[in-house]
Amino acid sequence: RQRETEYLNPGMPTSFKAGWRHECACVVQIDPQGRPLPAEPYYEWQGEWENRQGDVVRYSLSVVGMHLTGYAACIPKRMVDEATRRFASPAQVVGQGLWR
Repeated sequence: RQRETEYLNPGMPTSFKAGWRHECACVVQIDPQGRPLPAEPYYEWQGEWENRQGDVVRYSLSVVGMHLTGYAACIPKRMVDEATRRFASPAQVVGQGLWR
């Protein structure tokens, strides 16, 4: 099944819910004369699926200008459970995915 939120950051919707995200291209590149070069737009897509056993498959795609890159990861249930146990905290701000 598609996950609506990221397993490590339950306050952050996956791209199934939020769509492609426009991210800041905050590094300003310069030419040899020191003039700033125009920044190309940067977009990101994060999707996660979870099977009946609790394993999570995560796909991450990013686009800068005309260049697409991506990766996929399979996280077994035991690792999902361990990460959830380690990072879960009563200090979590519910609905915002913030950790203290």
